[in-house]
Amino acid sequence: MPEKNEVRKLIENAFESELNKITDRLIKTSDPLLYLSEAVESAYRSGNFSLGEELRCGNEIISERLLKNIGLNTNSEKTDIENLLPDLFLGAHYWSVRDKVYYSYANHDSIKWKKTDNNICIELNDKSIFRQLVSERQTFRLNSISSKNKKNTFSNATDLLKDTIAFDFSDQNVIDATESIESEIEWKMSYYFSYIPEDSSIEIRGYLYSEFISVYKVIIFYALFERHYSMANSISSVITYTEEEIANAIQQKTPEISIKKINKIISDISLSSRSTLIFLKKESKYYLSSFSFTLIDIISNFLRLHAQSEPDNFSSNIAHIIGKGLVLKLKQSFEQHENYRVLCDVKLNKFDLKLPDIDILAISYEPSLGFHLFIGEVKNNLPAVWAKDYLKASSKNGYITKAISQVDIIDEFLSTEQGERYLVDLIRINFKELNLKSLFPHGFCVIKDKLIITSQSIGMFFPEVNIPIIDGGTLCHIIDASDGDTNYIQFHIDKHDEIIDECTEECREEMYIGDYNLQYDAVKINKFFELTEHSYISNGTFEKLEQESLASGYTMAGSLRHKGDTNFHTDQFHGEFKLIDVKYY
Repeated sequence: MPEKNEVRKLIENAFESELNKITDRLIKTSDPLLYLSEAVESAYRSGNFSLGEELRCGNEIISERLLKNIGLNTNSEKTDIENLLPDLFLGAHYWSVRDKVYYSYANHDSIKWKKTDNNICIELNDKSIFRQLVSERQTFRLNSISSKNKKNTFSNATDLLKDTIAFDFSDQNVIDATESIESEIEWKMSYYFSYIPEDSSIEIRGYLYSEFISVYKVIIFYALFERHYSMANSISSVITYTEEEIANAIQQKTPEISIKKINKIISDISLSSRSTLIFLKKESKYYLSSFSFTLIDIISNFLRLHAQSEPDNFSSNIAHIIGKGLVLKLKQSFEQHENYRVLCDVKLNKFDLKLPDIDILAISYEPSLGFHLFIGEVKNNLPAVWAKDYLKASSKNGYITKAISQVDIIDEFLSTEQGERYLVDLIRINFKELNLKSLFPHGFCVIKDKLIITSQSIGMFFPEVNIPIIDGGTLCHIIDASDGDTNYIQFHIDKHDEIIDECTEECREEMYIGDYNLQYDAVKINKFFELTEHSYISNGTFEKLEQESLASGYTMAGSLRHKGDTNFHTDQFHGEFKLIDVKYY
């Protein structure tokens, strides 16, 4: 039975009452959805990204309610624009407080609810919740500043479109801006949750996945163009399309797809857009919020829509592709460095039928020392949007709960004599070009580190777990910047929580809701971290370590046999060490 919490119930009822009042008032006005969207977009256009994000969350709450009720009233009173910002702020407060309500239902110790007279305070006890929110913003920024983006030239599209006529392809500036935007789309697609090949012929919701991608790319092109154009020329970035108009425009770009399918796909994209592409069925028109639409990962939301409506189809045709997608991405990231070999889906059931597979085993050759292994359990779930999604990680059968159990079982086996012999065999097979007896005449060291890699979570709801939990996007950025230096990778994994905490400023939001003064814990980002581009293989350090060891005959692994040898340090490697005697290779 859920714990009875009178204070929590008061807040739930107070928000519900105020949101109903807003809905009842706005459905009597003319084009409330348009004006709400414009209020959000104007914040983004002004350069106030954090305000835009806050208002967008508020708009999602209010717009969803309006869309359910918009046809119930035929009055057309003038919209009171001055009230829209307070409405959006209340929606944004609700967005934040609603999550805390759900977290406290799942774990009543995570949130403390206090009431004194008409003053209510909501305190957060589990700081991993804030750490998760800040980490997601940090990853979003890392995607934007990644060194892989330096080849792209899309940052000048706004300048190119200034004082031009929209979509005038006789103007070279418009042509150049278009090419820039197309490059920007490809960059965005690389960071979206897009693990299914774009040309996939899997059927979803009555059309092919490849057809969905084709239509989506046309819409995001229009959204990016309008976004840059509005910035360049100081005009609205909320665009109105009739249903026929947008479908015909898309078919000109995708003539192989029927109008019927295009209309269905646009409708599904609208449902996946979190109120950034709003469809007014009665009027057969769409409102496209150009800024907001381009900031939403439509693909993951679309896959969630499909999973909810056709769970069996999703499980049998899509889930396994997504599951393998992050593993392959990590493999490619590690193997760009010559000292790494990566094995995926390593079967251990030949030793014991109860043993789970190793999702990813990243082995690095460490000159003078031996070999380092990341034993990774990978969980590539659809990214969470709100509390109910996040909580799927921590239940009894939650995906992180399961990952912790699996990686511990694997590590326990690999620490047995049989497991250690198996690892040595894998090293010999995958580094057969190395003369191990020459490189390690006194034996080599094997260092194991457990790691849980997810699509999004960095250990939310698991603050006490001592196994590193990190999202795949951040990990790939770390690996990319490492130049193959495992010390660098290990440092940033181990220190990730500390780095996030240093970027975090806890604060307290205050508002009046109904008869109550409400205060609740919140979080701000006080700075962003960057990953320094490291040099290890590219500057010859890796080769130098190997050559110096061969020339001198000294190895760090060999020094383990001599107690008190101060030349041997293990400060950077915190994993479990095992010295492998030369007789085994």
